[in-house]
Amino acid sequence: MLKKLEREGYNLKKYKRYIDDIFAIVEGGAGKGPEAEKRIERGLNELDAGGLVKVEGKAIVTNRTKKMGEDEKRIEFLDIDTVLGWGGVGATMSTEIYRKEAAVDLYIQASSAHPESLKIVMIKGEVIRYISLCSQEKGFDEAWNRFAEALRERGYTAKQSEKAREGLDYGSRPSLIKKRLDKAAAKETEKNTCPGVPIVVPYKLGQHQWWQDCKDRDLVLGLAGLHQVEIDYLPGKHMLKCLSSTANLGQVLKKGTKEG
Repeated sequence: MLKKLEREGYNLKKYKRYIDDIFAIVEGGAGKGPEAEKRIERGLNELDAGGLVKVEGKAIVTNRTKKMGEDEKRIEFLDIDTVLGWGGVGATMSTEIYRKEAAVDLYIQASSAHPESLKIVMIKGEVIRYISLCSQEKGFDEAWNRFAEALRERGYTAKQSEKAREGLDYGSRPSLIKKRLDKAAAKETEKNTCPGVPIVVPYKLGQHQWWQDCKDRDLVLGLAGLHQVEIDYLPGKHMLKCLSSTANLGQVLKKGTKEG
């Protein structure tokens, strides 16, 4: 469907999906911009032959140069507000924090029994989110000022806010984004890595210790029910130990008595 759109002249600069929410940036050329939303909407609906899924969208469109009386435009996607406007070199796009009109800032009260460390981390987490998602410092300042006012109303002191913001300002945005991307990449690598072959060893006196001391590879492969050719396909070729049950108090005491 996306390739068909591109063949029709819709240049998809970005197409992202989160569950049932889709965000697309389309460069359509003369006359294509206003039609892009309806074309994508129709294309998605055509994917369901049964007609059970109904996709509805909304769009904002801007020209490369500002026209008389034209204002900036906004559209939300999840918790991000995308803003189309104009700068010194033409059309611009920026991102800010999106809050619903009915949103109420009911953060944990300062008088709550929660640990002080949790309250500080809550503030710090919001600051990191604002820095990461706001592409311009102006948007970050607006989000922080609203948050700071909400914190004051919930009983937080300026000292608590300052402590949470130590080492965090808008200048730290590149490093925060890099850290987030590195963490996501590491998580994806871990997800696609085979952890090994599970070996179930009963937690019984004698057997458990035998497993700890076992160095016989052929015997281990036999227990796993695997052949050498199967092991060769495993990343790292390592084994995981899985206990069939945990040691109970009686076993621990009995073992301790014998060793004593």
